[in-house]
Amino acid sequence: MTFKQVFNELLTNIKKGYTKNKSSRMYKKYKHSENLKLSKLYGYTITPTGEVKIKQGECDLIKKVNEMIANEMPLDEVKKNIDLLNYRTRGNNRWSVGQLKKLVRLIYTGYIKTPTGKIKSFYYPELVPYSIYKKAKKIIELQKKYNT
Repeated sequence: MTFKQVFNELLTNIKKGYTKNKSSRMYKKYKHSENLKLSKLYGYTITPTGEVKIKQGECDLIKKVNEMIANEMPLDEVKKNIDLLNYRTRGNNRWSVGQLKKLVRLIYTGYIKTPTGKIKSFYYPELVPYSIYKKAKKIIELQKKYNT
């Protein structure tokens, strides 16, 4: 190998590494920005024009689950109540306790989590008040800690 070939190969590898790192940095920046759009987020739908709309039936379920958990109702009872109200997943199945826990998310308050805290989302409107989310999240963490 000549010096020129070695130099060109080294230069190519450096460019690839830089591009990969730049892509990674850009993704992380987007992931924690107010411009984040999640295509299959429960409770919302994205129109062909890119506009985010609320799905009313799913929105009602998210509100009820967050309120029930915030009112210190055990997750098993929350599941029973949701089953009695005949709410189903998008796949037309019953909700599991694990799936119901996943409905307690910061994005439903209209905020996005960032490494430094939270910022208001440009796209996702509030479905659940932040105070209710905070109570529900705390109760889920306590239940996880004490396995109840």
